[in-house]
Amino acid sequence: MTTTPTTRLDLMHASMQFSDPMGQKEHDIEAIFERAERRGVAWITGTEASTKAYRKMIRKVAKRHGYRLHVKGHNASWIAVRKSLITGGWSSGFVRVIPPANEIPGSVRHWGPRGILWCTFDTADLGRITVIASHYLTGARFKAGSTYGTVNHWAQNKRLARAIGRFAKRKGKGPALVFYGGDQNMDDKRSDTFFGEPLTSVWDDLGKHPGTGHGNIDVIARFNRDGRVTTAYGRVLRDDRFFLFTDHFLVEAGFDVRHQTS
Repeated sequence: MTTTPTTRLDLMHASMQFSDPMGQKEHDIEAIFERAERRGVAWITGTEASTKAYRKMIRKVAKRHGYRLHVKGHNASWIAVRKSLITGGWSSGFVRVIPPANEIPGSVRHWGPRGILWCTFDTADLGRITVIASHYLTGARFKAGSTYGTVNHWAQNKRLARAIGRFAKRKGKGPALVFYGGDQNMDDKRSDTFFGEPLTSVWDDLGKHPGTGHGNIDVIARFNRDGRVTTAYGRVLRDDRFFLFTDHFLVEAGFDVRHQTS
């Protein structure tokens, strides 16, 4: 009996802190990419690369450690894919779903545009992969009635989740694989942060929901229709294990993926 070989994909998600001084940001990015290179991490998703200087610094560090960075302006989410994983077919973009705060009447908070940052690429053994990164709004952590001014962040986050689900379905047709990493700003233990869309976090797969800095709000997830994908592990590296200045902890997850056979 022939067994289809599998590859372990080790992934990271790093929610950064826009307000940290640049020296602290540089410390964190250097530490994250050094660990990623040492462990052979396939890709990292991240947030809050909110200035041109910060994005330039992340790109420089990513390149030095062997990663291709995709980041799109004031959206501030980012994806870094290990170059050795990519065999071709690279495409990337950003789909704006929630406009910036200054375009929404009644907002009393500040945020940049939120949406779907994505990249798609081909691999030698696993076929085509799409990675999605996103960052939900902050004001709807536990209940649908949460608002800032006249803006209901629960409704805005639901809109974003719906768009992520539609995008995953489009990119995940046939044997193509889709994965997600993001700061949901909603507690994954108490809520389905994908609002019924076909993505499942490693925390829900494993039945454990550790705090990631402000509750269980940072997730790495798989697309439900990817039958070749099995969740292997998920963990949070608290500051006593892996110190970062950012107000979130580093999240790591592993998936065992059967090779594409056709």
